[in-house]
Amino acid sequence: MGKNRFLVVIILCLPLLIFLPNWGAFPYPPNSPYSDLTISHYPNFLLIEESLSRFGQIPLWSNAILSGYPFYADPLSGLWYPFNWLLFILPAPLNFNVLICIHMLWGGVGAYLYLQQEKKGRAGSLIGALSFELMPKLFAHYGSGHISLVFALSWTPWLLWAERRRWLYPGKRRFRFSRAIVFGLILLADVRWGFYAGLLWFAFHVYQVWRTTTGASGRSAAWQTGKAGSKIRHMFSLVLHDFVPQALLAFVLAAPLLLPLAQYVLATTRNHMAPAEQMFLSLSPAYLLGFFIPDFAGYSENMVYMGGIAVVSLAVTLSSARLRKENGFWLGVFVLAVLFSLGDAIPLGNVVLRLPVFSWLRVPSRAMFLAGLSMAIMVASAVQWVTSSTVALNRQMMSRTLAVLFGLAAFSIFLTVGIYFSTHIFSLEFTWGTVSIALVSLLFAARLLQPAKMGFFLALLAPCVALDLCGVNASLVQFKPAGEVLSENESVAKYLDSSGGERFRVYSPSYSLPQQTAARFGLELADGIDPLQIEAYVAFMQPATGVPAGGYSVTMPPFETGNPRVDNRKYRPDANLLGLLNVRYIVSEFEVQAEGIILKARVGPTRIYQNERVLPRAWVTENEPGEMIHRAAIQDETPNGLEVVAEGPGTLVLSVVNYPGWTATVDGSPVEIESYESLLQSVHLPEGNHRVIFQFRPPLLYLGIFIAVIGALIILWKTITA
Repeated sequence: MGKNRFLVVIILCLPLLIFLPNWGAFPYPPNSPYSDLTISHYPNFLLIEESLSRFGQIPLWSNAILSGYPFYADPLSGLWYPFNWLLFILPAPLNFNVLICIHMLWGGVGAYLYLQQEKKGRAGSLIGALSFELMPKLFAHYGSGHISLVFALSWTPWLLWAERRRWLYPGKRRFRFSRAIVFGLILLADVRWGFYAGLLWFAFHVYQVWRTTTGASGRSAAWQTGKAGSKIRHMFSLVLHDFVPQALLAFVLAAPLLLPLAQYVLATTRNHMAPAEQMFLSLSPAYLLGFFIPDFAGYSENMVYMGGIAVVSLAVTLSSARLRKENGFWLGVFVLAVLFSLGDAIPLGNVVLRLPVFSWLRVPSRAMFLAGLSMAIMVASAVQWVTSSTVALNRQMMSRTLAVLFGLAAFSIFLTVGIYFSTHIFSLEFTWGTVSIALVSLLFAARLLQPAKMGFFLALLAPCVALDLCGVNASLVQFKPAGEVLSENESVAKYLDSSGGERFRVYSPSYSLPQQTAARFGLELADGIDPLQIEAYVAFMQPATGVPAGGYSVTMPPFETGNPRVDNRKYRPDANLLGLLNVRYIVSEFEVQAEGIILKARVGPTRIYQNERVLPRAWVTENEPGEMIHRAAIQDETPNGLEVVAEGPGTLVLSVVNYPGWTATVDGSPVEIESYESLLQSVHLPEGNHRVIFQFRPPLLYLGIFIAVIGALIILWKTITA
């Protein structure tokens, strides 16, 4: 058994080797200059690395973008997912690519072990695991740089494995907390996927309770004797006393992220999204054709192709009463996931997203991952069925299945040939999908007609599935050399970095200073890209930049058509308001005309403007907004605090966004931090020179860590004493 599992791991590793030559490059989506890996994850990695090496501190606050935000509460920070710390072993981007491939393999192994539990056979389990691991939607999101989503998704089969194990071996207490641990890791990896995984886990748990209480036949004596009410109460009791404690324990383990995140979300624009904004990137019904026709180099949110094996397996499942019954739960998950992905294309879409917690969700099309997981399980079931010895004994069943398979193959072939001869146009996508469906159909049919050729069948089917999916996946990720990515607009960053003097921020209405380049040179931005933006900051930036918000946006400033180079060229910034944010330079691809802003230099096509009304990072003022009496000197600064020497009387203003968790002392005595201009931090100073220390010590973080440690200790104690 050990050798067989080792062989399975080797087989699951092989398809990932297609990316080996590019492990030293950054993944990008095809035909796009933007990737979340370089926009968010790489700068966050640099922030943590520098904070640890220079100060020996884990950064809880970040000044990198948006004039400062609570880094510890941002799920994209990667602070709380333990396996992210492996990134510091290798240099970037090799570290990201290796960790992504490890997670993909881990997801494939988890799928294989779960399918083995469900008695899908060695062949069915392997093909099903390959279908999950090589899911094109997964690779499309990898190309888009959504690495936290890939990490979380890779744990989902393990959640099913842990739940199924609990019911297969109810007396074994060694793995009784595995469900809570796995779901906790999913939440820490990507809390957005945690929502979908949590729904799936709950439904799967209820299904397991039903399977256990009603028996293999699907009926129990209670149902037959009219005692259904007591049976329902018994099932409800099992759910209440088994699922709820496990789910609560998972939330306990993820408390260091969940508690701060809940506070953060309530303060951001994410808390007030309109239904149309929540339905952003709902799957258009036209994209459902992608089940049959792969979308080469397609967009990740619209990707639905699951391979020819998926189409054939679905057809075989629907043609067999036994398989329909066996996969009834997963058919239901598949249908519901597809419907949810359609978002506003279905009548109840807007109603669902107004429910609590649902209201924080965007991009319904990501529910298609559940459809892909369901399909991988049905693939395993179909392969196990056609490779079993019992199918040949039922001639009527075999005849029906053969008719479906030959019909699929013939339809695919004739459709491809007919369209080519009628249009004289060769479509690679269309031909790829139909040929894949035809090949798998014929392989299935050959297996049914020649049951003795088991090894031959698997030797052809596994490569056919791998080549089909790998061919599509290779088109969904383009790799850019690290030197090219990290040097993007480097000349502008070098110019700004050489200006020296006091600290300052940069604002770009055209995203002319990419976040990865700014992070490399330690430049701080007033603009930025992040799904969570403090509402007060967004409100302040509208008059400061002149760019209207127009609803929820992941970018600051928003880009109306998605083209940063031209979208905001008609808007005029306010030098005084940007000056309050310590913005000394404005970097733009187009001309900026505003009072108090002068052209300083041109570096290639990029214009660098200087804000003559910039204020320092800390200054003392009276009551007039923006009127500085004198500067305050920043004596010392760490990632989570700074020391300022200032002279009173007056109000000391710190050009950092005010957020709960910041504390201040004046000459060692605690003082209250007030909001200046409804946004920045300020404290009142009496007459004389004063030493003011600002520190970021968020209480919810320490409460979350305390709760998680207690939960971990309970798990450890219960495991040892089991």
